[in-house]
Amino acid sequence: MHAMDLCHGDLTPSNMATRLARPLDLLEAGDLNRMLGEPRTEDVEHLFVETPSPAPRYLVDPIDLTLLPPDYLSTRICVLDFDHLYSCASPPQRLSGIPPQFLAPETIFELRYGPPADIWAFGCVLFRLRTSEDPFSTVECPSDAVQEMLGVLGELPVQWRTVRFDTATGHPIRGESDSGIEWHDFRDDGSGWMTLTPLEDMVDEILVPRTPESVETGLEKLALYLPRDVWLWGQENGEKDKFVAKHMRRIGKDDARLFSDLLRKIFDYDYQRRISARDILKHEWLRWVDGAALSFPHNAERSQS
Repeated sequence: MHAMDLCHGDLTPSNMATRLARPLDLLEAGDLNRMLGEPRTEDVEHLFVETPSPAPRYLVDPIDLTLLPPDYLSTRICVLDFDHLYSCASPPQRLSGIPPQFLAPETIFELRYGPPADIWAFGCVLFRLRTSEDPFSTVECPSDAVQEMLGVLGELPVQWRTVRFDTATGHPIRGESDSGIEWHDFRDDGSGWMTLTPLEDMVDEILVPRTPESVETGLEKLALYLPRDVWLWGQENGEKDKFVAKHMRRIGKDDARLFSDLLRKIFDYDYQRRISARDILKHEWLRWVDGAALSFPHNAERSQS
């Protein structure tokens, strides 16, 4: 897209999907139910005595695709939802619909869009996929995002320190204003309002081994892919606890070092210095991931599970 001077504008984990390597619609209903479980339904309750004729009688729970055997999942990733796609020659003139925790700082402060803003959002996606957490969490508005950036990446560039934020909406106030919150109000003043967790420390925390306390149906297979502990709930099956603990993967030291280096190149306040999509593909972390150093459990034990 970037090579065609187009930007996605809404890169989030929910806008990415894994392809199926084998079609499910060719399976008989009985085989599909044995693989994914019987469909679970729940009756729809209506507020009025008379039920409108077009109203559904029941709802069906979504399928838990983590129950699929590994050979049904492809390694090809699809990018979805191009509602916010824009040309670099005609970028949006206001904050778009992307969740604020994925907003690049230059977009928040300067309404500047472009490929670097996509790269920032992609860095957030990478962090989520690799660690199961967000680098900038507990974010509901742009001012929250700035607060998180300060805690993770350090102080803002000088040119952004005069921007004030509306206390009601959390959006930056364009133009000169004496109202709102100043940037230094986001800094830690000893009240505990902002927690300082540098980026490298966030990655290092993934190295700490932990033990799952409970298990949710279907996710024991997902544990074969995850780099850190899998917190599962809703079941009291101790055998599943043991399975998850045994197969749990967490990020290694070399992986953490290279991953931190890539993230630092992505989460650069200076959009002109920020790494490009082309250079991300050349980064040592991706070459290392594709090599033998990163050993996802493609082994007999996995195939038998």
